[in-house]
Amino acid sequence: MGVNLVTRVRAFTIQNTSFSSTSHDVQDGCVTPGAHKILRFDFLSYNAGSSDMVIGSPASRPDLFVWSSGHGHYHLKDFNEFLLFAAAGNLATIGYKQAFCAIDIERISPTASATPRFGDCNSDQGISAGWADVYSSFLACQFVVIDGLPNGDYTLQSTTNAKHVAGEECYGDNTIWTGLRITGNSVAEIDPPYIPSDCIPFNRANVAAMQIGGRWKVVEGGSHWMLDTGSSQWEAQRAVEIVNHYKLANMCFVGRPRCGSINPLMYWLNDRGRAPSGSLPGEDCISFDRDHLAVVEIGGRWKVVEGTHWLLDFGPGEGNARAALHFIRKHRFDQVCYVGRPDPSMTYFKTRGRQVVDWIDPRRIEAAIESPSWWRDQVGLVADRAPSVDLGGECAGTGPGVREIAGFVFEVKEHDQTEIVDLAGITGLVLRQETEVRLPKAADVVDVGIAHDGHPPHVAAYAGERLVAELETGRAPRQIENLRVVAAKIDRLVVSAEGDAVLNYVRTEVPGNSDTIKRRRKASTA
Repeated sequence: MGVNLVTRVRAFTIQNTSFSSTSHDVQDGCVTPGAHKILRFDFLSYNAGSSDMVIGSPASRPDLFVWSSGHGHYHLKDFNEFLLFAAAGNLATIGYKQAFCAIDIERISPTASATPRFGDCNSDQGISAGWADVYSSFLACQFVVIDGLPNGDYTLQSTTNAKHVAGEECYGDNTIWTGLRITGNSVAEIDPPYIPSDCIPFNRANVAAMQIGGRWKVVEGGSHWMLDTGSSQWEAQRAVEIVNHYKLANMCFVGRPRCGSINPLMYWLNDRGRAPSGSLPGEDCISFDRDHLAVVEIGGRWKVVEGTHWLLDFGPGEGNARAALHFIRKHRFDQVCYVGRPDPSMTYFKTRGRQVVDWIDPRRIEAAIESPSWWRDQVGLVADRAPSVDLGGECAGTGPGVREIAGFVFEVKEHDQTEIVDLAGITGLVLRQETEVRLPKAADVVDVGIAHDGHPPHVAAYAGERLVAELETGRAPRQIENLRVVAAKIDRLVVSAEGDAVLNYVRTEVPGNSDTIKRRRKASTA
């Protein structure tokens, strides 16, 4: 497999720390001055693939990088994301990395090159095959603020390359879920109490066995094919019989989209959202003891095993292996059944007690190439809690003098038009002498990405009519520069520019969610 980034986390601790107004953490907008309770941990973005992830120099890829004036070097933007869920599944807090420098820090694979290839943030970023970029827990901004978080069990969802900024052969194993038990100032790792499910409903009344293009398929409504049984009409008809017998109505996945030869797991739930129980004459099933299942790493591959017998293999995707075990336990599976062995066209798990769930070989499932549904749902959830707008994705051209995009209102003063253009490879809204940006919600932290020709634009932040903060970009021309404005309840910005400049993005953190995780490099690279 080519480039394949997977996530690892470790070394969780809780600290009560007082931050001064001059600390790096405060200046970067990670936290406000004063005393805070923070959750620290190591984060690894590990290239488990066989090819180096070559990002290159910021000069050659202006669309991927943002200039950090505070650090004096370029950062790769929109990479890692962190969401903390309560045991009931509600979002407890948000912390996501806006940008960072990607280099080789820790050699993980024994077959990896003994010498790191990437080590310079300004000229050559990337992660070598078998190496990981490590954000150690002691680094500035490598934490989540958990002020006021009640004692209890939580799930930390960590994703690397969250916005797919860097190209990979697959993105289906970029996420890991870690259970955390927080009691006062102590934290312990536990099994995740919650993992979001990835389910797609269907109408079983429309499910049928059909021959299409000389191959037998299980389809819904004649066009959505769910299973391909090849030349076997019996296997297709048997699969439909199973769907109807157990009254299945939801297809659910673990590990979409597929990663090379590693297939995502798939299970079906009934029309009550449960795994129905029962039996069907002629089933080909093997029993196992779910209480003795475990997730282990064997030869660099993460498996769900019972003793020396492994049931599932997720390759380097530790997160998917742990998610699979979570759902096996949740639905109380203790049997695995097959249709058409050897090389079964359908594999399903069930419980001999109260529940049954069918797991289909996703090599034959069209939906297995799509992103998980929980990812799409969470994009909307995060957008509601931390609104943002990326003008780089807008089409070039003119528009009205007052323009609304993603809930943000842009108004160019004394002009009857706004304009989206490309400036040295960066697409954005042209900044005139005065451009006002009205935010969808009042925010405590606002990130503004500006590309300019060396005439430094000026950013003023307002809460109502009161000026609460002012910033100015550096005087050197920048492909794109990030300005972070930190103040209470910012509801609009006024950006002034004299030379050529474009606004590429605006990102916010609404009050109560200013716990952005911001990792910075050691002093030697910061």
